[in-house]
Amino acid sequence: MLLPFAWMISASFKLPVDIWNFPVDWIPDYWYPDNYLYVFNMSVSVLRLYFNSLKVTLLSVLGATLTSTLAAYGYSRIRFPGRDLMFLAVIATLMIPRQVLYVPRFIMFTWFDKVIPMMDHHNSLILPGLFSAFGLFLLRQFFLKVPQELSESAMIDGAGHLRIWYHIMLPLAKPAIATFIIIVFTHHWNDYESPLIFIRNPELATIPLGLANFADERGLQYHYIMALSALAIVPMFVVFLIGQKLFVRGLTAGALKG
Repeated sequence: MLLPFAWMISASFKLPVDIWNFPVDWIPDYWYPDNYLYVFNMSVSVLRLYFNSLKVTLLSVLGATLTSTLAAYGYSRIRFPGRDLMFLAVIATLMIPRQVLYVPRFIMFTWFDKVIPMMDHHNSLILPGLFSAFGLFLLRQFFLKVPQELSESAMIDGAGHLRIWYHIMLPLAKPAIATFIIIVFTHHWNDYESPLIFIRNPELATIPLGLANFADERGLQYHYIMALSALAIVPMFVVFLIGQKLFVRGLTAGALKG
């Protein structure tokens, strides 16, 4: 699993002629950090691409976490007519391929663009990411494992649903929330199709789109592409290393019953 990452980092410090040597020179005889300097001097700064990706990803993660935890609490703790049917309808949307939604989404964003900026704007990437059917399913399953007596005791003490959600459910659901954040962060950080369709201004490009644009403009110069790719995966490694223990606990939380 780690072999491709090792090859990427090794290739990012080589000249093009040395990349395809076989057997592979995992530790180059000569290191060329100028590959990274060249990437930082692109027409669109790497820092600009980082800022755009972080803006879109963090806002999407925060919004999706907020809406998913609230909705999961409602579907797991509040009884109302049609609750189970509505939950099934939401979960059924997971079976729809993302590519099917791009055309209707493009038409809708064209309509909305008359009211708020959507086309060629980060809003077109952030707003759809504020809601997650997967997050609703994952967190609802976790909330169902929390004893109902905790909520009932809090209600007897005068706590409302929002206080129960914030002070009881969220602290107990940290492993599931961490798992959801890592998955959603990775998805939005690596998303290429949405920026490709809705973003035209190179200054608004995210890391994946900027990487593709760089390859189109400069050709397949793999030493530079590997350098930019190595920079692109740093945030994902950081996020995973911070939350890896909670991530594993969240994935295994629903594996056993009883």
